[in-house]
Amino acid sequence: MSIRSRKPVWPVSALLLLAVLLYSCNQGAGDYVRPIYTDYTVPGQVVLSFPKVDGKQLPTTRFSIDHINHRIYNTTPLPYGSELDSAYLQLVLSNQLKVSVRNVDSGKTVIWDQLGSDTTLISFKGGRMELTIRTDKKKDNQSVTYDFRVLTYGYDPNKLVWTDMSNGLPIPTEETRTVVLPGERRYLLSRFGEETSLLEISTLDPLVIRPVTEAHLPKGLKPYTAYTSSKGDTWALDGAGHLFSSLDLVTWESRTPAGVTVTQILSVRAGAVYLVGTEDGKSYSIYRLDKQSNTATKVESVRESFPIRDSYVHEYEIASTPHMLLFGGSLASGRPITTGFFSSDLVEWGALPSNVVYPSEGALYVTTTDRETLYRIGGVYEKGRQSTIFKSSDNGVTWTQMETEKAPGKDFLPISHAGGYYYESPTGESLFIFGGRVGHDGESTRRVWRGTIDRSAGIINDFTQK
Repeated sequence: MSIRSRKPVWPVSALLLLAVLLYSCNQGAGDYVRPIYTDYTVPGQVVLSFPKVDGKQLPTTRFSIDHINHRIYNTTPLPYGSELDSAYLQLVLSNQLKVSVRNVDSGKTVIWDQLGSDTTLISFKGGRMELTIRTDKKKDNQSVTYDFRVLTYGYDPNKLVWTDMSNGLPIPTEETRTVVLPGERRYLLSRFGEETSLLEISTLDPLVIRPVTEAHLPKGLKPYTAYTSSKGDTWALDGAGHLFSSLDLVTWESRTPAGVTVTQILSVRAGAVYLVGTEDGKSYSIYRLDKQSNTATKVESVRESFPIRDSYVHEYEIASTPHMLLFGGSLASGRPITTGFFSSDLVEWGALPSNVVYPSEGALYVTTTDRETLYRIGGVYEKGRQSTIFKSSDNGVTWTQMETEKAPGKDFLPISHAGGYYYESPTGESLFIFGGRVGHDGESTRRVWRGTIDRSAGIINDFTQK
């Protein structure tokens, strides 16, 4: 016979009794109000929404809050030329606080009320405000005041003023790719016919470009296939599907995996390169090439609707997770496509919204300093080369055609396979376009274009202004 131990039941009974007592004590006590543990509570969210005036409406804007320096501001300024007047103010903070908003320019102060925040307009004319929060305590009445500013572009961030720097390249080029190595060493891989040359951008102001005569590049190397990792190793293909790599762009070594013809480079990671290739010329797969052993492992077969060559891959990170966008390219059948794909693992790819038409090849994609803004210039579409310029502020998910796409003038011919570089200085931004193929016939060129955004007018109401 076994003996079973009996667990005491009194702790469970005590907990049940406590629950009954708490329930009884709270009957008729009204709504629960979160207590305030400090003398005042800071705002958790600040949002401005604007009424429609004469058919126009400013975008709803969420503000950043600097609790250390007591500042409230919008990280993305309102559009250039915005006429700021009144707005609806939404705040997230304790209902036991008193909030007042003072317009610095007019000196007028209003009391903010949560109940009327969606219906009461507050004058934000001038864009400089003071937001004061007070505790509802008679004995202390402590307060904190935030310098609340609505920032607006004082210049047009989409207006590029172009300069034609004719014959800016030392040699004519049909295809150019800009490569930036660690230490901001800037180079151009430039191909004319079967010969690919290495050019060094010595300085930008003034622009000085010189040939690197000691470089030995593989014959037929295609600059638009080049991909450079964050560590500085560059990988590229020739026209026959052979893979090469270099650490300095001067000397190159063959890295073609055994039995695989490579058609496209998807990404260069710390220890591996992801490729698209074929072993029989009929079916295509995604391969993982180990950098150390140079062994390629097949990770996924490519479906018929996925491009195998001529695509542009934009790679970025969100919360330390890599994301990839792939634009345009050609299918295994040879048919060019104008759609895009996305992935987070380089294996599974989904289709981007079909309302955006991407060039099938040869478009120049230039990433700015923030890594979220991209320019897309020219490229080969269904009806041939174009000179249109698009801009994206969300890593290439959505695009807006720039109103100044004709600003370069009549000499800015339809263009493809050009190199590009974005350069930021204290007074402005510059976007360079190097070489490529121009005109509907795709002639080679030595021309360099420089588009400049003049930022001397600054940001209205930024914190450098007292």
